[in-house]
Amino acid sequence: MGFLKDLIPHSFTEVVLFIILCIIIIIFINLFHFTMVQKKVKANSRCYKSTVLSSTRANEYSIIGYTLKENIEILRVSYDFKKKESVIEITAPAGTVVNKVELKLYNLKTYEAETIEKTFNSTMNFNLLENAMIFTGNHELVRFMQYGNTDFFEKILFASAT
Repeated sequence: MGFLKDLIPHSFTEVVLFIILCIIIIIFINLFHFTMVQKKVKANSRCYKSTVLSSTRANEYSIIGYTLKENIEILRVSYDFKKKESVIEITAPAGTVVNKVELKLYNLKTYEAETIEKTFNSTMNFNLLENAMIFTGNHELVRFMQYGNTDFFEKILFASAT
């Protein structure tokens, strides 16, 4: 029982120092937990990875379109905000079967969303006018391709104009 008397603070200074020590320990535990959560998010987050990739190429953003059933890469759409141009590159395997695809494309010069139709030859019929495509890349471009949300383009174009 004598050792318990030594653990109980005897003066006001000891009580204050004990409280400060407890607060410091709690802060370090919270910082460690926050750091571990951030490491997991950076390692597993698709949105974080695409944002980092996009920001390293200074105003160049791209998106890749895949077929839903076969998971074959069909096209890449790239936007260059410095040159104010967009490029659609067909990456499907070349062949003799004619395919058509309708795409949403944002015109960086007229500031309008457009729907265009591209025709290309490939090894098989993907029937892209009836079957959906999956898009990967910058998450805001994916949102534009799926839902037509132009906030991403307006944010970048009008922020650079001011």
